[in-house]
Amino acid sequence: TDVIVVCSFSLYLVDSICKAGGSSVLASYNAQCSKQPQDPIIIVKAGGHLASKQIYFLPWITSFDTVVLCKSIEKFVSDALEKAVEQNYRSIAFPAIGCGQLGCSISLVARAMVEEAYRGLKMHDILVSFVIQPERTDIYDEFQKQIHLLEPATPSESRTTCATFYEGVIEVVMGDITRQKVDVIIGSSSSDFLREAIITAAGNKIRMVYDRELKKHPNSILIETPSGALPCKQIFFVKWEPDYDEKVLEQSLVDLISTVVHSVKSHQFTSIALPAIGCGQYGCSIDIVVKTMVIEMKKYLINRNLPWTIKFVIEPNRQDIYDEFCKQILTTQDGKTKFFSLLI
Repeated sequence: TDVIVVCSFSLYLVDSICKAGGSSVLASYNAQCSKQPQDPIIIVKAGGHLASKQIYFLPWITSFDTVVLCKSIEKFVSDALEKAVEQNYRSIAFPAIGCGQLGCSISLVARAMVEEAYRGLKMHDILVSFVIQPERTDIYDEFQKQIHLLEPATPSESRTTCATFYEGVIEVVMGDITRQKVDVIIGSSSSDFLREAIITAAGNKIRMVYDRELKKHPNSILIETPSGALPCKQIFFVKWEPDYDEKVLEQSLVDLISTVVHSVKSHQFTSIALPAIGCGQYGCSIDIVVKTMVIEMKKYLINRNLPWTIKFVIEPNRQDIYDEFCKQILTTQDGKTKFFSLLI
């Protein structure tokens, strides 16, 4: 994310961040603490192995009084959010403060942090992540519960998990692909169900454009149309066929992602919504489809350092596909889980 938030009174967290950031981060932090010890936020430029741009060090003290504790947590979140917005940053990551050695109520902390972040999101356009240590699934589950208890979400925003790859972000969204606010929505000209769903939502004018382009270029790998009634800038219908041969299927998906990336790049777009292609009526292997699509997208984001947002949009009734995408985006090349990230 652009900003990592750290509780300056957490010796463990400060030490971990400074070690990852290297000597420059530690020196800058110590210097600013000496010069301006009363500042509400100590801002340090990230370095070393940290993937963020800035680190915000904020003071926070626990309390046995639950009302005082909630207010202090809310202030911690709102102060960091407002500073990030003021500095024009687009994404921020918070730790679950007080849930480690201090032993605060996980339920209280999760509720206070999630609700305050949600209040901020109603006023500001910023990506908020809560990053939980992998072994603390109890904390992860409580944060997830609190996010799901927020105001009823639209179908396209019902569940989201994300991970960052340098400047890029991959999100897994359980919802409706036709409601995604991105630059381009990807459909398959070979999938009757998906193609029809997108064209119907886009409107009759788009249907006429598609039919005309298909008649003029019946063998085209990609057909472009305007967005019509959809909240995107363009729709790409990519020609793709499933195959029972696993190697052929895998290569077809590699080619599909390559076609999408090059076409998006040529239009200078930076956000894409893709379906879990082949996992519906075609019944392709979920493992092969998900793994191939995610690995290929990760390669492009990392190797070309693309500042793109990639959304894999899963139908609400396909929890198995959603879980597999989440597993793949949160897994490193050595097969280990990288981190848990809950996105509001």
